[in-house]
Amino acid sequence: MKINKLAELNEILTELEDEGFFREAEVLHQEFIKISQVTLDQPKPNFKDMLTEYAPSFLKLCRTYPTKVKAFGVPTYTADPTSANIKFVQELLLASPYVKAEDKKGLVADGAFGPATMKIMDNLRRLLNKILHDAYAAKYQVKDSSGKIITL
Repeated sequence: MKINKLAELNEILTELEDEGFFREAEVLHQEFIKISQVTLDQPKPNFKDMLTEYAPSFLKLCRTYPTKVKAFGVPTYTADPTSANIKFVQELLLASPYVKAEDKKGLVADGAFGPATMKIMDNLRRLLNKILHDAYAAKYQVKDSSGKIITL
């Protein structure tokens, strides 16, 4: 999106300079520099940071629930970007009833944090905690004291 804005600003800059509006072009050039610096300096999101920021309750459930039910063989998952952890999150996203079919397009449970996984996690960031938490609870039958599967 910022790349498009940079291209638009570049076109306008060229037109202003061609028409002799050098002061206006200078002001726009400063804006161009600011946007390009922010775009270049922006760190790329990574799996661990996204899970830590967007899905804290899910991570807590993954850490605490398996220790309570070790006898049932529930594996422990973390935010570490291992192939197994990434694949598990991908499987939960694919199985979730909260994620629309068009959002799942291109997503596969291959254990690689590729563009499709990054995109869906980023697009669903406001709901990611609920989606992953509830999918985990359903998969491993995490229930409250009344016997209902817990949800956020």
